[in-house]
Amino acid sequence: WVGSNWFDARTNDGDFIRGLGNNDNKLLIFKRESVYKYDTREVKRIKGAPGTTSHRSIVNIREQTYYFHDTGVYRYDGVFSTLISRPIQDWIEGISVSNYPEIVAWSDGDLLYIYVGTITNTPRNISITNGIIIYDTAAQAWNIGNLNDSITVATTTIETNTRTIYLGTTGDKVLTFNSGNADISTPISFEAATIFHFPTKVYNIIEFDRCE
Repeated sequence: WVGSNWFDARTNDGDFIRGLGNNDNKLLIFKRESVYKYDTREVKRIKGAPGTTSHRSIVNIREQTYYFHDTGVYRYDGVFSTLISRPIQDWIEGISVSNYPEIVAWSDGDLLYIYVGTITNTPRNISITNGIIIYDTAAQAWNIGNLNDSITVATTTIETNTRTIYLGTTGDKVLTFNSGNADISTPISFEAATIFHFPTKVYNIIEFDRCE
């Protein structure tokens, strides 16, 4: 570094910087067990906030910053960092420890996607390969799914005024996210459940011409 053009984010704690982010025009400095914010004048630790195991898990959606820690998914609102993944704790506990540094997250509108790899929680009868956690930040609802390949990186670009999300995989592929109707050539299936409607039944076979 040139001269004194640097600062410490707390030393002698046995931890090191895992990633950087931003929120409310402040630099966020993530260690594994702590987060600091820097506003060009001073560095302050965010009280009670754990850090992250993977810098690729840090994602902003509007004024919120989301990130993964081995205890779950956290949301930082500029003041406090809150654990939001308690409703899916069984799946969080099933994430392999070896995957912690490799967690990859990205956003698409109000949706937060977090690729976590293999999820195994035998007592809860959970076993998912290439698992992905999806959080609807507007509805505050969770969903768990899986992909056909391991995701290693995600990035967003603007091409001809169109926002495109690309995903890199361990299979040396670059995928366009949320495009088409197949997952690496495998058709994507879905199902819908409805409530009982008298005098018909709980389910009906319906052919969709279009789905948005």
